[in-house]
Amino acid sequence: MWRFATFTQNLFTPFYDFYWESWCLPVQWWFYIIFPLLLTIFSKKVEARRLTPLICLGFILFSILFRISVSDQATEWFWWDVWIRKTVASRCDAIFIGVMVAWVQLYAPVVWQRHSLKFLLAGLVLLVVVVSVPQQPGTLYKNVFSCTIQPVAFAMLLPSAAKLSQSRTSFEGIITHVSVLSYSMYLINLMIVQLIVANFSETAKQWGAWSYVIYWIAVIVLSYLLYILVEKPFMKLRKRVTFVSPQISQQP
Repeated sequence: MWRFATFTQNLFTPFYDFYWESWCLPVQWWFYIIFPLLLTIFSKKVEARRLTPLICLGFILFSILFRISVSDQATEWFWWDVWIRKTVASRCDAIFIGVMVAWVQLYAPVVWQRHSLKFLLAGLVLLVVVVSVPQQPGTLYKNVFSCTIQPVAFAMLLPSAAKLSQSRTSFEGIITHVSVLSYSMYLINLMIVQLIVANFSETAKQWGAWSYVIYWIAVIVLSYLLYILVEKPFMKLRKRVTFVSPQISQQP
């Protein structure tokens, strides 16, 4: 259990059989530790505005090299899932791609606005490639490049999505509430499925579509409780913590 307490259960090696959804927590945790630490250490010599893309590109390259090094372990779907999709070293590139998107929005707003349509088209083309290329584990594309190409594709959609988010719609409230609960829903949905399969599989078959409705009600209610009792109190702690961050200039 100490590996879960220190978020090291899947740092460089896979884990399975216990709380599978927790694989993504160490990815975020180590990003929150390493990225600010590197900025704090090296921003004394290199301006944070110039340092950020170097750090991001470094971690993107690191993830690709790590996937190359463990590619021979991932020749079947199960092992691809736990070695490639669910290890911190393999997936930290995705979160640093997100940082690069934020960097472009902050430091190159003209590019962000003026070329949003081009980014959208390029992103859609990449998504077509993602769903069209054979997805066989053990191949160079699936084991090494797919986990980088897919986040890049979605990242290119964000300038257009940002414009869309500025418009008001009748579904805005629903979308906002679902997005707030989305991470709690992710963490809890598989456990509910496992409980149903283990204890109520015959009942679920008899109830048919109503079982699916009840499943979603359970997911939403329990996710809301998880958000209120755990996630929200921890988020409030951020307001009590003050720190000195590196000075980041927005001037080119």
